[in-house]
Amino acid sequence: MKKIAILLSALLLGGCYSISAKIASTGLPNSKYRPIMVSESEVDTWVEAIRLVDKKVATDELGTYYHDVRADGIYGAFIASQDGTLLKNLFSGDVGLLEPIYSYDDTLELKPDWAETERRYDYLTKTIKLKLLPLQTTRKYHQLVDEKVRSVASRGQAYSISDAFSGNMGLYGPSFYPEIIQKIPGKFSYFVSSAGGAGAYYGSVAGSIQRQQSYQASLQDTERREYMRKRGQDLKKMDEDAKRSLTLTNSPMAYRGTAQAIRAGNPIVFGLVETYRELKSGGAAAMVMGSGCGFQSPEDQKANIRNIKASTDIPYASAINMAIKERNAEELSKAREQFLLARKESAGLAKKHEIACLGLRSIGVAGAISSQKLD
Repeated sequence: MKKIAILLSALLLGGCYSISAKIASTGLPNSKYRPIMVSESEVDTWVEAIRLVDKKVATDELGTYYHDVRADGIYGAFIASQDGTLLKNLFSGDVGLLEPIYSYDDTLELKPDWAETERRYDYLTKTIKLKLLPLQTTRKYHQLVDEKVRSVASRGQAYSISDAFSGNMGLYGPSFYPEIIQKIPGKFSYFVSSAGGAGAYYGSVAGSIQRQQSYQASLQDTERREYMRKRGQDLKKMDEDAKRSLTLTNSPMAYRGTAQAIRAGNPIVFGLVETYRELKSGGAAAMVMGSGCGFQSPEDQKANIRNIKASTDIPYASAINMAIKERNAEELSKAREQFLLARKESAGLAKKHEIACLGLRSIGVAGAISSQKLD
């Protein structure tokens, strides 16, 4: 549900908010109940529309929805139009695969969280009544993803401009089916992912490898080093600065950005194997716009919009001042505290996304329930 907001956030970080917002929203599916929201007033409009269909099944041009409005926010389930018939069959007995849940460690790198993965597995199989392959298969899936990204990134091919524009950037491109899905033992028709799932892990590992490659390249570029030496550059300090860039933990901006990503949460998304079997392009986009369930806080949504706007609509002089401020130890400490708090709260948010999946039953995907309100 919130993957659209996350994708939009990433796109908006590249420049002036008002211009980037228009560009980012162009071409992305947009509807009454699943809008691209780039202003606080649009969030209010969306909430008003949801309240009118609270605890009811609703439809628009993108698909079918069930929303439960509560004091803490909105719990919602969504079945995309192209997934409806097939997903109803899947939830009536077909087997799926659960991707691992990934969590940020103290170095701001994503790592598989097997305890949380097992907890989600139990919830989806026992409460939502999904039929999933054993957890050992989930571990095999992670192994394949890890091997793939390290192989590709080591060759400097983790990402390309063409992949970005075709919607294939990262894990879920045309190679996803032959290199990952087909190597999984056991037959399955769908997989259960999340906004912070294997795709995000792929990007985290690729980024770490590419930073290491850049560092090694800077050490080996003798021509550039000689040029910098002649210009009076302290090569030892230059190397120390380059080495510090290997980790994200010396950057307040990285801590704040990671905290924001954690608070965006990991709404649950369902990917269909059939989608990737004959995929030519658009794999990442299919994950963004796919069926799923999750929790959204309108107030957090507004705060996210304000934060993005503040970080992009900055005059040049102010940007320089901000860059200087970013080197401040006090700012680093504050940003780290924000990250640690967000990480502490992440387990509770994950459970809210899972509760939202009860709405799938109201849509008719996983069978009927006696009450229209989520338990």
